[in-house]
This record gives sequence, structure tokens and C-alpha cells, in this order.
Amino acid sequence: MLTYQEVSVLLNYDPATGVLTWKSRRGPRSGGAKAGSINDEGYRVIGINDRVYYAGRLAWLLMTKSWPSTQIDHKNRDRSDDRWCNLRDATRSQNCINRPANRNLGLRGTTWHKPNQKWRAQIELNGKKQHLGYFATAWLAHLAYCDAANALHGEFASAE
Repeated sequence: MLTYQEVSVLLNYDPATGVLTWKSRRGPRSGGAKAGSINDEGYRVIGINDRVYYAGRLAWLLMTKSWPSTQIDHKNRDRSDDRWCNLRDATRSQNCINRPANRNLGLRGTTWHKPNQKWRAQIELNGKKQHLGYFATAWLAHLAYCDAANALHGEFASAE
């Protein structure tokens, strides 16, 4: 694993823009060139010593002088936005909470419950779905989900 000292010799990090640049010429790239590229998952990755590192993790190392304890979460969900104000240390569970809703309806925690002919609100806690109630409209069910998410997940809660 790279150390802070090794990375700080190779890269500059601008916390306001989230851009990592090479300090000196590296192969065909000159000093000052933007480091890395965007991978298939949308993260900026940087190759150092035949190993690939996520830019957000390198930024964390350069800012705190230590590796993140588990994962790096991008608050705004833009995986290539490595500005310091957009990064936070997160557990896998916290990072998953911040994922966007993948339902066609677009209202997180809300599904149509056909037997009751009502909208159901649910939230996942410790890998198990928790029933929050049935509602006349999808929006009311979503509001119930948002209240529960804020209470359970705090800053990692996501309504989208």
C-alpha cells in the first residue's frame, strides 16, 4: 500500500476542483497533466507502480495523511467529482444508502401494493426491509420513507 509520502511526491491535489495532477513528467505525460482516467463505473482511477487506485481515495490520503478506514462516498453521487467537500469516509452500508433510486417511479422506498390497492413505504435496516405503512398516494409513502431515512441514516439518507 502506498504511503502519504510516496503519493505526495507524485501527485498534487486541488481540493476545490478535485483534480489530481502529476508533479513531474511521467511517461508521455508532462508535469501538471491531469492524472488518471474515468473507468467503466464512472470513477477516476490512477495507475501507480502497476496498481490502480481510485482518485477519491488518493485525495483522502493527501488531505488526511491516512487511508480512509473503509470506503469513500461521493455525497452528490457523481463518482468522478473528487472535490474535498464531496468526499466522506463511509462504511459499505452507508455508501449503499447514498445510491439513487432505481425504480421507474423514482420515489425511493415506495412501491405499489396490489392486494391493498395502496402505496407501501419500506426502508432497509441491517439488511432487512422494515414496513413503514400503506398510503393513498405514492408521495405520502415517499414522505414516510424520507422521515425514516433521516432518522436512521442521518447525513447519508437519500430521498432520490
